[in-house]
Amino acid sequence: MLSTKGIVGIASLEDLKNQTDLIVKEVVSSNDAVLVDDAGVVVISRQAYNKLIGAKKVSTGRRGRPRKNADVTEG
Repeated sequence: MLSTKGIVGIASLEDLKNQTDLIVKEVVSSNDAVLVDDAGVVVISRQAYNKLIGAKKVSTGRRGRPRKNADVTEG
């Protein structure tokens, strides 16, 4: 049973045909699993999706929370 949290978007078959090579290259290089069901829905991990769309990873501290950037003011 797939959780709906992992679904980030639904692509049409035309989009998938155009993007197949890119998706396969990215996913094979990132070692993530890809599932394609009979309806043509492609399920990839959130990390792989973020890499595909070129999102930057938020830098986190030790506790896994985003770092607070302290504003340094000239004194």
